[in-house]
Amino acid sequence: MTNINQVLQIAQQELGVKELGNSNIVKYGDWYGHDLNGQSWCAMFVSYCLSGAGLQTYIETEKGFHYTPNGAKWFQEQKRWFKDPLPGDIVFFDWQNETDLIPGAANHVAFFIAKTKKGQIITIDGNNPPDDKSNGGEVRYQIRPFDFTVMGFGRPAYTNTIAEPLPLLNGTNLFSLTTSEDIRVWQKRMIARGYDFGTNSADGVFGKRSKKVLEEFQQKLGFKVSGVLDVLSWQAAWTAI
Repeated sequence: MTNINQVLQIAQQELGVKELGNSNIVKYGDWYGHDLNGQSWCAMFVSYCLSGAGLQTYIETEKGFHYTPNGAKWFQEQKRWFKDPLPGDIVFFDWQNETDLIPGAANHVAFFIAKTKKGQIITIDGNNPPDDKSNGGEVRYQIRPFDFTVMGFGRPAYTNTIAEPLPLLNGTNLFSLTTSEDIRVWQKRMIARGYDFGTNSADGVFGKRSKKVLEEFQQKLGFKVSGVLDVLSWQAAWTAI
């Protein structure tokens, strides 16, 4: 059985993986097989992370899916399609531009992580370059408006879910959340989980005690033990089993 953070742990480990040149040749295409290495690979990246954590979807093959419209259709047919996202959901985008080969169909797919107070969504994407075109590039964090380009969210059959959406983030430095409000909200949640921050409690300051708590938590989850409050470690305060 697979939980949200087992999948996101794999996605985190893949951050920075790049395709060969601008060819779409990448490890996920090689893993997926079916002579698809060299094709758009955002869905193959998502499938790689799900499969690696032991969650098989059998959307197109035993490994998952490579064609984003088929993925969107499958989640809709399985009644696992939502408009209000939770961490670990798979977000499907329709760029709705002149390059669309099939108008109204999904162009891109990524893992949803969190929302910000500015009306944005935070994702981990495969096949995404810094200029945010849907084809070409690397595995990276991305921040986008939560707007008309978001078709909906497919929710895999995780063993853990949360009843309500997470608090909204203030900060946008996804590798290191530094705003006092984000830190305070995280500290309060970790105290509710049984962690001890000493006499300062939830003061919104990321000091030595907060760093120690975070490192213990990251190690428990199998995340990279950095002692830095990144967006994945932040959301895990609510989603971790």
